[in-house]
Amino acid sequence: MTVGFPTFTEWLAGHTDQDLAAIRPTALHDVTDVASLRSIDLLLLHAATELDATTYPVTVQDVIETADELLNIAGTPLSRQPHHDDLIVALHKLAAHGFIYGPGWRLNPGQFLDHTPEEAPCTRQLKIAPTVASYFDPATSEAWALADHHRSTIPTADIPTAVDNLPARQRRLLQTLHASGGVGHSASVGPDGDPSAPLPTMVRNGLLDQLDDTTVRLTGRIAQYLENTIISSPGGDFLPTGCPHYALPRPSAAGQLPGDEQPARNEQPAGKDSSSQNTTASAVANAIQTILELTDLLVDLRQHPIEPLTDGGIGLRNLAKSAKRLRIAEADLTSRLTLAIETGLVATGYLAPSNEEFPSPHWGITASGQQFLDSSLADQWAQLLLAWSRSAYAPWNIAHANARAFEPQLFVLAATRARQCFSFCFSTPSSSPSPQSPGPLSPEQTMWRVNPAVAHTATSEMWRDLFSEARSLGLVVGDDPAISAFRLADVLSTPAGTDPTVLFTTLSTSLADLMPAPVSYLIIQSDHTIMAPGLLSPQHAARLRSIAVQESSGMASVWRVTTQAILGAYAEGVTYTELKEFLTEMTPGGWSAVPQSLQYTIADAQRLHNNAAESHVPLHNQTPKYIVASITHPIPAEDEENFWHGEWETILSAVENQRRMDAAEEVGSGASDKETKQPQQQTAGPAAEQEAKTAAKGELSQPLPSQFHTVREIKQALRQALKMGQPVSVRFVQPNGEAVEEVIDVVMAEPARVMGVTVADRAPVQINISQIEWVRPQALP
Repeated sequence: MTVGFPTFTEWLAGHTDQDLAAIRPTALHDVTDVASLRSIDLLLLHAATELDATTYPVTVQDVIETADELLNIAGTPLSRQPHHDDLIVALHKLAAHGFIYGPGWRLNPGQFLDHTPEEAPCTRQLKIAPTVASYFDPATSEAWALADHHRSTIPTADIPTAVDNLPARQRRLLQTLHASGGVGHSASVGPDGDPSAPLPTMVRNGLLDQLDDTTVRLTGRIAQYLENTIISSPGGDFLPTGCPHYALPRPSAAGQLPGDEQPARNEQPAGKDSSSQNTTASAVANAIQTILELTDLLVDLRQHPIEPLTDGGIGLRNLAKSAKRLRIAEADLTSRLTLAIETGLVATGYLAPSNEEFPSPHWGITASGQQFLDSSLADQWAQLLLAWSRSAYAPWNIAHANARAFEPQLFVLAATRARQCFSFCFSTPSSSPSPQSPGPLSPEQTMWRVNPAVAHTATSEMWRDLFSEARSLGLVVGDDPAISAFRLADVLSTPAGTDPTVLFTTLSTSLADLMPAPVSYLIIQSDHTIMAPGLLSPQHAARLRSIAVQESSGMASVWRVTTQAILGAYAEGVTYTELKEFLTEMTPGGWSAVPQSLQYTIADAQRLHNNAAESHVPLHNQTPKYIVASITHPIPAEDEENFWHGEWETILSAVENQRRMDAAEEVGSGASDKETKQPQQQTAGPAAEQEAKTAAKGELSQPLPSQFHTVREIKQALRQALKMGQPVSVRFVQPNGEAVEEVIDVVMAEPARVMGVTVADRAPVQINISQIEWVRPQALP
């Protein structure tokens, strides 16, 4: 152990395996991923970088004072500047995710939720993680991370005129700077330069920032205009806010944080009950309508999967066929397919059942889609919201990418981050707003506070599509947030590593009280027409769908029972007793109130079915119900998580080595050294140690496995081998049943198959994932 201030590795080694899971990379975040941070977090890291906190320890007071200086340089209005107590709370958040470290700072975010600012003295020292400082170089290409990125003397409304009216030479220089990354070098801006030259003139006019005697940088707000993205407010906005994977600290009785007087997100604000109730009712109605429409789509796709185009999209002819079956416009079908794909209900993959020797992928319903059909309304709504918040599909990029809808290049990480942050971009109304508090910002401007990396690339087209999807999902009504948006934000703010089942249950429970109760009866007429006067539960709707053809849909629906439909239900295993019990339960007055002609129809269909079964002559040509058993596109988020890659693997190795060195020092120095260790570094016993390892989803204190056997591990190992250029040994079963082992270089790793060449003779090889017994990484040559 280093004497004095610990190294980053020593600090990590002093945490439990459970705590280390806080910085585990996922599909959304890499280790110390600055792009996931809020503006207030970036401000503090920028300040620490200015103090060279990568090399030398600095105090909290030094960081806060430097942050104040950066805010003054940026020209941030006082109403958008954070209180010093907010900065201290944000420092705890940065430590909880491994961005800063030092004695007294902990990874576990739950350890400071009830702390007051006095518990983090301004004399406490810290350093920043080694990988962070590069983001805050003045000439960085990630200029959104800099606090002075928002500095500009030009009002937002005047920026288009100021740029468009530039002389031709200045305009060309501005465009050249923008195309080359925003940073340029010229002696003309130095002390001996000509003040009337184009670059010095643009510096004086607020179009460029001068970094040193020879370097200029395109002002951030001007760059945003040239990129056609949403321009930030002058001076920026650095107030604290909620964000994904970070639960805001609750004020304690001993010390309430300034500006934290507002109610919890899921409380109704005072004085707005009527408006809120109307908004909630409209949001619920929109969500239910979307659920019904998606149900119809899934039922159709289950029997009629769509063959994709070569590039992965959906052809116009197939789109027209599906729209005709569903009796809707093609534009409406595209909207429904977009939501279904974004929420993981529909994907491209290999279907089951399948008797084809060489099957081809199809767009079809996934296991999540089948779960959706079988779930309650609240569960369906929660499933849609959580899956949508993880979607990487960016329909707003279709024109820019010159692509068709649903092609692979339209699935990007930036879209996932935008949806994750969307529900945090709405201000929670306060029952007693402070006169000093700033007025509410638009969601587009609030995104600069929630996640500058997302806001930096956000276009008006992105916001248009996000709002359209959010309206369909019941998150917003018009442009106003519904209570469901705040409840989704509460769930998404849960720290990373929380069990997804817990998140789903929490959200579903909070949405259940918003949903109307399903109707418990049907109106059956003598012409075999059945009317549901309200919303049916998914189970009752599925049963009714098995014996009747839907003639109209909506909150109230109309169905017509046919002999052919009843025969289809019998062919699927439904019995006469089950149908009788269903109609008895749903008909006021019971079975005796069911029209006699319908009773006869059900009984006659049973006799026809039984006679056909005895003579082995089917009366009903049953269409198989297909499901995508192996998804090829889009790749599910959980399959994108690669826990054993690059930087994370390096950190694991360094932590384990440090632990061994610390253990050796303890043995050599005696028991007295053990007493000086922090309580968090001690192991409470075998049970506690195993629990921590389980929670971290990986046993960090054990060496990496030499072989990977599960499908998930195999996929991760193959993707890692592709990324690192590392050969792997693969044991797989050939079509003739013979098991072989080959050492290959991976060329392409897909969710359903891997392609490569053998190391021995460079022969091409293609292996289905389902045929692989195990994978073992080989040493690099």
